[in-house]
Amino acid sequence: MAVSINSYLKDLSYKYYLKNDSIEIDKINRSLENLLNNLDNELGILIKRRFVFGSYDRDTILPRSYDNNSDIDLMVVFNTTEYERTPETYRAWLKNFADKYYKNRYGSEVVKSFPTVTIRLGHINYDLVPAKEETIFWTPTLYIPSKSSDWQQTNPNDVKTKLTEANTKYNSIVRPIVRLMKGWNSFKGYSFDSYELELFITGLNFLRR
Repeated sequence: MAVSINSYLKDLSYKYYLKNDSIEIDKINRSLENLLNNLDNELGILIKRRFVFGSYDRDTILPRSYDNNSDIDLMVVFNTTEYERTPETYRAWLKNFADKYYKNRYGSEVVKSFPTVTIRLGHINYDLVPAKEETIFWTPTLYIPSKSSDWQQTNPNDVKTKLTEANTKYNSIVRPIVRLMKGWNSFKGYSFDSYELELFITGLNFLRR
């Protein structure tokens, strides 16, 4: 029975894996390239850098057929000047950009949530997160909007680093387990926050006793 259960879970985790050669990945990459080009054309002079992070970057994103909440997180780091702008200013820039290029086009929607501006396309959602970067003692630090309309420090790669280390330590079983639990979480109506769930699983001990 243990062998059959193990085989079942392995097969299920493979179904939850969004494969690099899949049609879904191809659609995501093409729309992402288009989004980045539009962003550079519209706001390029104001942007310091932009990059993908989150579950897509960590390779723990699930196919939309198993998780309707699957999305692509894109951090947009704006140039700062001596005249510091508020987080709301950056969010407004992203909202205006999204409205111009995507609102009501081909069935897409634009939603201003916290702290993101979300572009809902038919095949995937893109969460655009405004950010600024400060260097203190030669160490760059990223900040995103806080709930108090101020800035809060963030490290968008913290879970990725921990997940990669854990996955290596435990013979590549952690990412499949993360996908299995995210699939279960989706089936149960998202009882847990996806980010917190990944962080919790990453911190577990998978050594055999």
